[in-house]
Amino acid sequence: MNIQNSNITALDAVVLVQVDIRASDLSGKVERARDLPTENMPPANLVSAGVRHFCDPSLKTPFNTLRKAAERACAEVGFPLLKGWAIPKERAAALDTTLRGLAAEFNTKADDLVRHLPTAYREWEEANPGWETLLQRDRPDPSSIRARYRFRHVLYRMRPAADDIDDPLNEGLGITRGSLLEAILDDVSGKSCDLLEKFFDSRSQVNGRVMTTIGLLAKKLHSFAMVDPLVIPVASMIGEVISSIGHTNSMLGVTETSALRGLLQVMSDPQKLRNHGLRRSQGESITVDEVPLEEADAESAADINLEQVVAMPPIPVPPRTLSAVLM
Repeated sequence: MNIQNSNITALDAVVLVQVDIRASDLSGKVERARDLPTENMPPANLVSAGVRHFCDPSLKTPFNTLRKAAERACAEVGFPLLKGWAIPKERAAALDTTLRGLAAEFNTKADDLVRHLPTAYREWEEANPGWETLLQRDRPDPSSIRARYRFRHVLYRMRPAADDIDDPLNEGLGITRGSLLEAILDDVSGKSCDLLEKFFDSRSQVNGRVMTTIGLLAKKLHSFAMVDPLVIPVASMIGEVISSIGHTNSMLGVTETSALRGLLQVMSDPQKLRNHGLRRSQGESITVDEVPLEEADAESAADINLEQVVAMPPIPVPPRTLSAVLM
């Protein structure tokens, strides 16, 4: 398979998901001369950050929760790309089902909010007597509020600009494929940095539950092997380190914590991940220097041989066939 065909095959195996979620802020802009009398300023719960709240701001919470759930569902199986997420084609149906369920819940809550809104307006006024004029001025009616709520998603696939594979318009496919790999490694790097900061900063021991989160990164990397086989050695490195420790919900010892910290430190650098993939695909073994045991005492560091933990023969990549590009 030539490089152009290989690039098309990689693109054909990736589905792009974009989610469009919008909700009303349930607030309006403040006009200083009109809404902010100098002799009697409104309380902060009514006016903040340049807006006045028409009702209790907590009414927005369920919609923010559903938006975050949608983003989390996409991030669990894909990585950020083109203002959306790139996911393996085989995960598209399951993700679509999840997003449809969240959309249905979102719309139901929006309908409920609109029905309750007149009461919410009245209760907010009663809780803040003396500010009825401020709250009622230019306040939108419930039907206008409902029109501001939207939960949509679209799944689509990239394809070459021209039908002829050798057309000069398609020369950028090689760059696109490289961008896909970079996006994958950047996503892993970002999540690794987050885990280091959240669980490992200034700690000599962590709870074993963190391995579940790290293991999900390996699973996601394996699912993108069709983009570039370099991700397979990285996924295998993660799996080998986790397997050497064993799954547990208990507090890990200093040695095990150091091993996970070292693993995440390697994963937090996209270039180290790329180099590791290249070396392992050529049959080389990783060295202890590549998985540092920083912040562990010397005796604990000596107890674990990370070269044995992560070293493994290169994994053969199955041949890929050119599939038809849809759309």
